[in-house]
Amino acid sequence: MKINQLKIRDSIVIIAIVICASVAYYTTSTIIRQNVIQYSTLPKEVNMKVYDELNKDSIIFRLQVISKLRIDSIPPVLSEDNITSRNILFHQNPIFLVWLMLISIMMAIAAGSFPVFIIQILRLRNKFNLSFNQVLTGFIYAFIVVLILALNSSDLIGYYKPPDIINHFHILLKHGCIIKYIVISTTILSIPTFLVIFITAISSDSISFKNSAEEKIKREDVNQIITDDDLLKQRKTELEAIARQFEFLNQSLKGAMQILAIIVVFSVLTSSALRMSIKSVVEVKYYDIFPIEASYVYGMYFSLFLFIMYIPSYIYIKNRYSQFKEYLNIQQFEEQWSQSVLGIVKFEGTALDNLKLAFTILAPLISSFLPDSLHFLK
Repeated sequence: MKINQLKIRDSIVIIAIVICASVAYYTTSTIIRQNVIQYSTLPKEVNMKVYDELNKDSIIFRLQVISKLRIDSIPPVLSEDNITSRNILFHQNPIFLVWLMLISIMMAIAAGSFPVFIIQILRLRNKFNLSFNQVLTGFIYAFIVVLILALNSSDLIGYYKPPDIINHFHILLKHGCIIKYIVISTTILSIPTFLVIFITAISSDSISFKNSAEEKIKREDVNQIITDDDLLKQRKTELEAIARQFEFLNQSLKGAMQILAIIVVFSVLTSSALRMSIKSVVEVKYYDIFPIEASYVYGMYFSLFLFIMYIPSYIYIKNRYSQFKEYLNIQQFEEQWSQSVLGIVKFEGTALDNLKLAFTILAPLISSFLPDSLHFLK
């Protein structure tokens, strides 16, 4: 096979990404479109029962419900003469169409990244000869993170959740649980990305600095005359390979981090778009049904989530790399060669690199302020 000829087993990854992303986009958008509610008559009032801690009793408030749809400002026609059926939701509430697109794109990105990081896990396992227990350890870590993420966001007392709002007022979607299913599906599709982050740190333990140049030459040819130059050349080759391994881990970690940042940024944007969609349909007097601060909370929460996922793994790999640097200095190789080897790994970032890292981690928090501050999604 020619060197410039693409192998089928390599190109199939591209096809898998395209297929997974396309199927996820089509499936998500189709399910949402088939469950869209074009119009719903809202109740005039809603009774809200609140528990009073001081008096140890419940208080019921009767709050007025106001329709925000422009079409409700005119009286309906009772006669059915010359009536033509029309879909009005996206005309009366165009921001909901933006939400549909954002949520479909988010699912497409998550699904498209799924085969990429499955293959990345296999590459890490083969490249660093990981045992089954090491891979299992990484999977347990990823599962724990997903479990913590789910538990922390599933029972937020004092917050009227969007699926409950949708089901209660019967607006936008026939079933509010669709939103829950989308969140669960996105999380499941992101598990390989979580796994890559942890396996990357675990893989660094498999990097050995032990000098095996002489043993390797003896295995290749027992009759070969081994000179000091041969040993030095072989040892330099080994150390260069170790540096490339560290850079491979570094790039794997950054790639997983960037994809996660993109997914969570879309999740924050979809939260903001859903908030605007709900408030474009219904208003409850004296009660902010979906406060804007909820989007800020999502941004802060996901930024913390990215921080606790990425930083420990990054610091662990960087500490292993520092051990490699110390070992390299002890060997007393030529200064120019040592610097060229260390230059392979990009752990020692510039101020711009550190700024990009900080921006990536804080991207969910920053994106939570964008829709209103820049009048985007208005």
